[in-house]
Amino acid sequence: MAREGRLYQKIADVIRQEIAAGDYDIQFPSEKELCERFQVGVGTIKTALALLTREGQIIRIPGKGTFVQNANLRAMLAESRDTEDGGLIGVILPKIQGPLFTHLLTAIIFTAERHNFRVILGISDGESTKESRVIQDLVERGARGLLIWPVDGEQYNETLLRYHFDGFPLVLVDRWLPGIDIPCVRTSHEMGAAQAMDELVRLGHQHIAFLSVGSENPAHTQSIQERLKGYQRACIEHGMPIDPKLIWIRPRRVAEDMAVHVNWIAEQWQANPHVTAALAVETYDLECIRQYAMASGRRIPDDLSVIGFDGGELVADRMAGIVSYFGSQDWTWIDQNAAQIGETATSALIETIQHGKNSEAVIIPTHLRRGHSTGPRPASEQWASESVGLNP
Repeated sequence: MAREGRLYQKIADVIRQEIAAGDYDIQFPSEKELCERFQVGVGTIKTALALLTREGQIIRIPGKGTFVQNANLRAMLAESRDTEDGGLIGVILPKIQGPLFTHLLTAIIFTAERHNFRVILGISDGESTKESRVIQDLVERGARGLLIWPVDGEQYNETLLRYHFDGFPLVLVDRWLPGIDIPCVRTSHEMGAAQAMDELVRLGHQHIAFLSVGSENPAHTQSIQERLKGYQRACIEHGMPIDPKLIWIRPRRVAEDMAVHVNWIAEQWQANPHVTAALAVETYDLECIRQYAMASGRRIPDDLSVIGFDGGELVADRMAGIVSYFGSQDWTWIDQNAAQIGETATSALIETIQHGKNSEAVIIPTHLRRGHSTGPRPASEQWASESVGLNP
């Protein structure tokens, strides 16, 4: 990696010197020609050109090619697009399924349009390598700044850090990078979990489980860890012990069937029949609880109260089978105000693009939305512990 980094910088140095010496006309060599000249792969050339683009040495116009910056080029650009057009904003999300991402993206697009910017979208699928490719692709396509929902992991994405340290306008959404001063707009996951716990305690529940079976790597997922902190903080504030037996976290393995997770949840409840409520961190977890309740004969909310995150009804998603039962019903949930996050983050990025001013981190408050998946603690907490008869 270090050798490759030095190589693209050396290539950029050579081209930069040639531009200063007037060795190029407006038109610039193609990536293929540069690969052949420097005997390197296309990835190294793309990185070198992205660096020169950020420096203002060259400009890349989709469908027209790469050009050396000069007065004639600026005139060409003025003729090729509306002078009131602010340009492109790149948006990188792990996915666009479900209410949270749909409302977030809609707000981003509408806010960008109000400022005469257009949005180009890239999907990372939650993979760091793909996230790097998408970052480079959107910059090469002319994005003047990026809104990124970054991939969780043990290590930060090197491509993301490189663009940040080079001064490229970036704003993070939902997840932040501790120790790195990239502005981030998000809600407080800890606050949201504490609000959910306050509601369950208000209803009389004393034995509340914390559930996460939908994430492949919960130990390195910031939202899950923050929500766990909120759960534990609320336990302390309400004088309840933090019982490790009620923290039900199981990494979701690739290609596992949901029935495996439902059975695992059943085992936890059988071992802890006094539990009458659950805080689920993701929609997937909620659906697993629902299936467990159906199989065991438990009724929501008469026997079991459930609170989760990211609700709201999207008819199109429900018809496509994307949103779970809880995502389309009148249930109790923590609203992360996705639309406000999208609007605030987009405005911050545009401010950075236009005025070179980095915004501060912004935390949007969460709100409890009461529905019909929560109710008073049942009179009898001792549920039967027989097997629910599920098949793994």
